[in-house]
Amino acid sequence: MTSTSADREEFRAVLRGLLTQKSQHETVRAFSEGAAYDRDLWSLLANQTGLAGLIIPEQWGGQGMGLSEAAVALEEAARVLLCAPLLSGAVLAPTAVLAAHDDDAAAGLLPGIADGTVIAVVALDDETDTEAVATETNGTWRVSGTKVRVLDGPVADLVLVVARTGDGHGLFAIDATADGIDVTQTTSLDLTRRYARITLDNAEVRRVGADYTAGLAELDRVARFAASAESLGVAGRMLEIAVDYVKTREQFGRVIGSFQAIKHMCAEMFVRVECSRGAVAGAAEILDDPTADLAEVLDIVTVTKAYCSRAAVFVAETGLQLHGGIGYTWEHVSHLYLRRAKTLELTFGSPLELRRELALVHGVAA
Repeated sequence: MTSTSADREEFRAVLRGLLTQKSQHETVRAFSEGAAYDRDLWSLLANQTGLAGLIIPEQWGGQGMGLSEAAVALEEAARVLLCAPLLSGAVLAPTAVLAAHDDDAAAGLLPGIADGTVIAVVALDDETDTEAVATETNGTWRVSGTKVRVLDGPVADLVLVVARTGDGHGLFAIDATADGIDVTQTTSLDLTRRYARITLDNAEVRRVGADYTAGLAELDRVARFAASAESLGVAGRMLEIAVDYVKTREQFGRVIGSFQAIKHMCAEMFVRVECSRGAVAGAAEILDDPTADLAEVLDIVTVTKAYCSRAAVFVAETGLQLHGGIGYTWEHVSHLYLRRAKTLELTFGSPLELRRELALVHGVAA
């Protein structure tokens, strides 16, 4: 299903109103201090806005939308630091299943994800992991290995594991409570999300599709794009918070926003946000184009991630600085946005890693 820019803006307005109401500062603060995920909230979002099934085809219970619509949802959720499995459960997990091109598996897995009754997460590769290896014996697949940082792992009902097989890579599904799988919550710089270490010890799994090498490349592209959209949301909201503050805070008998140095800082923040907005919009358009060249798509998404994640950190750090002493306190919201920005910067490839990757592909110096 395709939508117009007017449709997306209407969707944005509805979503912003609901998320602003449901993800207030007090809710985020309580979660950052140890409160559990609110599964009722996720069910509400799934049923009222279709967020859980946004990019899932209609034949499997979803909305059938594209990544342009997903970008709106991710940006708006990041603006309010939504403490719900949107990125993992509504974007990465459906993408992982769809990229396997296995209709039988999709029919079994996607309807539960779409209606919010099943929270699925993807255990991707990480340089600190012990490599997950899958073996087949008499038609039964088993996986052993450790995934160190699995986003929303502690709340998962279903885990989608990328593991090495004899012919490349495979995607495997396993219930989070099955035998042979251990899910342990870990600490994170980002206090508005939960991560887990997932260890599989000869765990029996269900294979999704065949060789997953091409599917993994597709999942990487979408993951980088999704992190870019979230970075835009963080940067945009931090800019708003900072501008509102400098327009009211007085020093030496004047609002500090009237000082030229402060204006320059706000202007630079604004430029970074708007450049990120254009980059995300362009990446969404090419990702939704089925005729686009895959190498070009990867280049654009990689550049977008490298720029947006660094821009979000700059805006968050500058916004915190503009708040002065109050910005550095635990009680102020600034550090939560900075933590999310810093985590996104390193997730799915840091800017330096991505620039090196582009340099290698195109044979130029990094």
